[in-house]
Amino acid sequence: GGGGLVKISHMVRVLNGMFTSKGVRGVRELPLHPSLVLCAAVLAERGGCRGLTEEDLVQRYTRVCRKEGLQALPRGEAKQLGQSLVDCGVMKRTSDKKSRSVWMHIDIPVDAAAEALEETPLFKHALQDGMRISALAQV
Repeated sequence: GGGGLVKISHMVRVLNGMFTSKGVRGVRELPLHPSLVLCAAVLAERGGCRGLTEEDLVQRYTRVCRKEGLQALPRGEAKQLGQSLVDCGVMKRTSDKKSRSVWMHIDIPVDAAAEALEETPLFKHALQDGMRISALAQV
């Protein structure tokens, strides 16, 4: 008698859990500066970069901060932010023995990372602005 029916509310809850990965939840809980680093990585990836060296990531983070009128952390501290993103499962680090470079990659779907960031007006602005700039650069 009806016990086998699945309600819409139950399906929505299950689907939300499936699509809100641990990484996406982690993005929502990030402090400001790690979020800015991730924002820089999202902009790079959307602009065609498939991974950045740690140094590139720090430079892009600094640019995002400057553009948004924020004071970037010193280089050494900014590099630590990348590690905090690795620790919470949002980014991964790989090293290339030949070039001795350390590469940083977003380890969750880029669109999911962007969506989680865009819940905050600052990042919504930064990401939309960045998309306009990269679109102009490709013309």
